[in-house]
Amino acid sequence: LLVSLYGRGGVPPVPGGLLDAAAAAEVRDNGHLGDFAGTTIRGAFGLALRGLCCHTRGARCDDCALRHNCAYGVIFEGVPPPGRKVMRKYPRVPQPFLLIVPPGVRLPLQSGNRFGFGVRLFGPALSMYPYVVQAVVHMLERGLGRERAQLDLLEVSDGSKVVFRAGARTVKPVSRCWLAVPRLPEAPVRAVEVSFETPLRMQLSGRMVTQPALGAILRAAVRRVRLLVSLYGRGGVPPVPGGLLDAAAAAEVLHVELSRHGVKRFSGRQGRSMVMDGIVGRIRYRWPEGVPGPQGWLEAASVLHIGKGATFGFGRISYRVEEA
Repeated sequence: LLVSLYGRGGVPPVPGGLLDAAAAAEVRDNGHLGDFAGTTIRGAFGLALRGLCCHTRGARCDDCALRHNCAYGVIFEGVPPPGRKVMRKYPRVPQPFLLIVPPGVRLPLQSGNRFGFGVRLFGPALSMYPYVVQAVVHMLERGLGRERAQLDLLEVSDGSKVVFRAGARTVKPVSRCWLAVPRLPEAPVRAVEVSFETPLRMQLSGRMVTQPALGAILRAAVRRVRLLVSLYGRGGVPPVPGGLLDAAAAAEVLHVELSRHGVKRFSGRQGRSMVMDGIVGRIRYRWPEGVPGPQGWLEAASVLHIGKGATFGFGRISYRVEEA
């Protein structure tokens, strides 16, 4: 298990910063991870974290007096933080974590091979990272997938030093880093290419978006940033530069390479199987001439993911701009 940190300059809106726990392990048994690695890993991680932290074994975190101090409740269940100013009518809020998983589908696990994934933690979840490390240890020992393929943990590093090794009894402190969205306009660009590394699940009027406009991508990024900052951040909600969303809405599509993926998973909470549709590939857009570019908000989207199912690893994007 390797923990790597990615620093983002500027004013930090997320208290406690940002932590990427990127896992690297060696496969002991053959197996596979189903249609998409994120659905298997998220379920196994949640079970391991609950088994590690929950002492009441109650059916609902809402009935537990420890819900605001429990790593499982805070990280995995989306227990609302005290004094929230948004989503007050909702019993659950977006969790302060997401998965970073391989982009392929039906990934095999073959004995002797290396397998990697990550857990990105935000705000209050960062101080609970030792529980995440220990939950991953238990998860790998129990095994992943239908075959319960076991993996051997290697080590945990924060990118500069090892903070945990297999068999160690302690988890050492990690460095912290920050995510910030620039408040000043970016340099103008000529074109923008957005790649959907893992299935993007966006809906408009109740229907899945199969070819998202750049305006829809930027609006999703703004919503995601503002919501997480409002729930877990500090320093106020970052403003959107004037005209940015209008410019994104006017961006023309130049080239499209997209395909649609339906990911099957079983929901233990709902007790049924379901299909989670998404798109992968890339789209290239022409950006309006002479208008400041969207680099900062696309960078935030690449860190926080967009669309539905970020905790499964869905909605990871990358981007490239062509300078004017």
